[in-house]
Amino acid sequence: MRDYGKLHTSFWTSSTIRGMSEDGRALAFYLLSCPHGTIAGVFRLPDGYACEDLQWDAERVQKGCAELFLNGFSNRCETTKWVWPTSASWWRSMASSAQPAAMCIDTMAGRLDALAQKKTSSDPEWICDMMGDYMQVLTDRLEGKIKPISIGHVHLDEQLDGGLERGTLTIVAARPAMGKTALGLGIARNVSQDGAALFLSIEMARTQVSDRNVSALGKIPLKWLRKPGEGSGRPEAETIDVLLRPEILKPATSRSRAFLLVTRSVHPASAR
Repeated sequence: MRDYGKLHTSFWTSSTIRGMSEDGRALAFYLLSCPHGTIAGVFRLPDGYACEDLQWDAERVQKGCAELFLNGFSNRCETTKWVWPTSASWWRSMASSAQPAAMCIDTMAGRLDALAQKKTSSDPEWICDMMGDYMQVLTDRLEGKIKPISIGHVHLDEQLDGGLERGTLTIVAARPAMGKTALGLGIARNVSQDGAALFLSIEMARTQVSDRNVSALGKIPLKWLRKPGEGSGRPEAETIDVLLRPEILKPATSRSRAFLLVTRSVHPASAR
């Protein structure tokens, strides 16, 4: 079983879980361990999925979801069928070693739902009404109130018409082993210079993520970090030791913090 699909034994002794009906407990267990789930706890669950897996009818599934909502466990949008946690309490009990990350994920889930509710609609709209809202957006752009967020890659920024737009969801997809995780880490690192970014990885260990961060920020070849005592065919690679000193910079705007990796050569004379 996937690590994020495993449950801690405290699940069965939780006062919240024990206070639910049998169907409520079964559905809660299902949401945390079903094959449709994700490490973020946010996923789409049409009635048909749960009906087939649990052998329930649609009304029983909907009643179970309503009970989970009333108990502060999770919520499901009846229009889009997206499921998300409504509090971090069950993340703390199931994965107590990752409370800060769980709270970030919970916040992200809420923002995704708010984005879906705001941007999706099946009702017809008049073009004149749409143009009224658009003119306000265009005015804000002309006045510099709204600017695209550069992701740090010129060609990708061009494809995105200048960069990422606030309040939109951008999905990057590619075949396995094409560098999606590394690209996502780079994008998170670049956009976080103006605030904060949440990076989720279900593939890389924390050491691998740190290797790539240090390599990119310190302009150090990744192979030097992974094999610091071995040569790579270049004379300077055998003689240069790279020293990293992490510092936290606090600009005038307290909202922004950046990590500066200062690199220097212990043997500068031998570097070419």
